[in-house]
Amino acid sequence: MPDKDSTIFSQRYALRDLIGQGGMGKVYVAWDKLLEREVALKLIHKETSSDLDMRQCFNREARAI
Repeated sequence: MPDKDSTIFSQRYALRDLIGQGGMGKVYVAWDKLLEREVALKLIHKETSSDLDMRQCFNREARAI
């Protein structure tokens, strides 16, 4: 269950702990309110989101998982 002080992303995910970060973005442990379970959620940096090559890389990574 999400903490009452959790940051909510996209009205679905309650962000918990930062578990990693890199050139493309940050990865958090989050509570998925729809699936009612913990998930890993990767959020890309704003600068990265406007870079077509980086978005394509992110999409390939997501499909591979």
